[in-house]
Amino acid sequence: MTLPGFRISGMRAVGAAVLAAGTLTAGLPTMASADPGDYTTKVIVKNRTGEVMVLTHSQVTDGEWIQYPPETIASNGIGRMSTASSEDEGGTGGTVTYETDYGDVVIYWNDPDTSDNNDFKCDAPDELTCSTIGSPNGQHPILNVDIFD
Repeated sequence: MTLPGFRISGMRAVGAAVLAAGTLTAGLPTMASADPGDYTTKVIVKNRTGEVMVLTHSQVTDGEWIQYPPETIASNGIGRMSTASSEDEGGTGGTVTYETDYGDVVIYWNDPDTSDNNDFKCDAPDELTCSTIGSPNGQHPILNVDIFD
């Protein structure tokens, strides 16, 4: 089957116009913005106690889980979790609560899209010590939480 000459030349003209428009717009500068997932926070919990910690509550306050918190963290074990932004110009944050024989250990993190006002906290019963260390600033902070008796 052959197409009439005017139809082929019309298709060529449309194709050329599409290529030209794509080339012109590809060269234009655009404003950089954070894509979903640009802000992430990794949380590493080191349970240096003699007991198992059991998850009783978890909530993302900004963003979404990309690695869910473990249901339990073994005695002298490590638990990992991670959140990421879910929208342009978004930050990430969350909270988890682990039950122990002494009471609840609550871990909180907030990594807003400004990336320099990060907030990390850990509250534990008097019988336990909970410290946060690591890299608190930037788009991809790692929160290290040490819990010991």
